[in-house]
Amino acid sequence: MKKSQRSINLTKAYIIILTIGFVVMLFSAPFTAFWYTDLTGKSDTAAKVLIGVFYLCSPAAAVVIVSSLKLLKNMKNGEFFTIENTKHLSRMSWSCFYVTPICLVCFLWFYGFVPIAVSAAFMFLILRIIKNVFEYGCEIKEENDLMV
Repeated sequence: MKKSQRSINLTKAYIIILTIGFVVMLFSAPFTAFWYTDLTGKSDTAAKVLIGVFYLCSPAAAVVIVSSLKLLKNMKNGEFFTIENTKHLSRMSWSCFYVTPICLVCFLWFYGFVPIAVSAAFMFLILRIIKNVFEYGCEIKEENDLMV
């Protein structure tokens, strides 16, 4: 049990570090995008596309961050197969799905969006499978609670 608590704490720390990076990017995205396009010789339109995509995808990132932290909190408290955790996994999966078409359209400006779109779609599928496993675990747990 001690190892799992340490793993949960490490994951939480990593999410907090990523959250800090995300918040910094929320404020510095325009400067970073224009700096990048100036450095690579791309047009201002490309910078505007990067900024637009980042801010369009930001709500999904925020949902994933919040849901991940709540899921970890529940797991730390020993609550694994609950309806609440299933909802968190569902929210995270739909957030990944939301990002996929945005990035697919934007690959017209940057080919780098293709791996992002494919990765988001893949994470959507993985999270849906995990959500379904958790739902099934909730059903089994409910049955066991009724048996006792």
